[in-house]
Amino acid sequence: MHGRFPFRLLPLAATLALGACVQTYTYQIPLMPAPEYLDDQTFNPFENSAVLPPDGRPELLYATLRLPAGPTDNDRYYSSRRAQLVRLGSGHVEASENASWKQLQDIAFLRSKGGKFTLRLGEVTEFGALASTRLGSDSDPAARAADAAASARFATAVNEQLARRQVKDIFIYVHGYRVNFENPLLVAAELWHFMGYEGVFIPFAWPSRTGRLAYFGDTESSRYSARGFREFLHFLARETDARRIHVIGYSAGTRLVLAAMHQMALQGDELGFFNDTAPTEIYTLIVVGSVRCV
Repeated sequence: MHGRFPFRLLPLAATLALGACVQTYTYQIPLMPAPEYLDDQTFNPFENSAVLPPDGRPELLYATLRLPAGPTDNDRYYSSRRAQLVRLGSGHVEASENASWKQLQDIAFLRSKGGKFTLRLGEVTEFGALASTRLGSDSDPAARAADAAASARFATAVNEQLARRQVKDIFIYVHGYRVNFENPLLVAAELWHFMGYEGVFIPFAWPSRTGRLAYFGDTESSRYSARGFREFLHFLARETDARRIHVIGYSAGTRLVLAAMHQMALQGDELGFFNDTAPTEIYTLIVVGSVRCV
């Protein structure tokens, strides 16, 4: 297992039109257009598509700081309320119109706009809470045992996926403001799709809201989420076999990422906060503005 991780904040920012995209549908999004790099027919990102499960429904692991949806919430799985504990789990992403992921690969090479296809979230399974995010004052032995089991289950799932892939990296997508829980999972799934299913793609769903005046409240929620995100990075570096962790911070999510990196710097993480001999490197991509709108 890896332990110590120096992080590198790379100035790869794409400064685009300021704003954030809002999803059109509650539980699904249109498939984004195929990226320009597919014009080069000499490169096939789908050569290792055997990593997909036999049923063709990719499993996407997730981490979230949202409270589970209650009976009075309009949300399906998680609400927009802030949680203290980072919750871990997995969900299956499906292509609508009865399209298989293999068909979506063929469509990508035809440079289709992809608009007639949508991605939707199927069933979601929560493993439990990340053990390191439970406060020390909470000494409930049963809860701590459940947290430890959930954390171990998640690390095992990450390592099993890494073992099946040539790229031994983790990619974390930190979304922008004004989206629900499902949106970052679906966006992460399509990004992972166009990367050829390599590595392990994990969305970090912080508690943003969907109201039209949500920006300022969401900005505060993104800062609130920095500690949980930092603990999640520590956990991945300690307990998984990842060689590198790539963090993609988008729009308001960049505040969360930068706050977490600042906390790590104050703690001396980049100077050997952990004393292992095989560091996990962290690379950060900051995207300001709109990468896609639906």
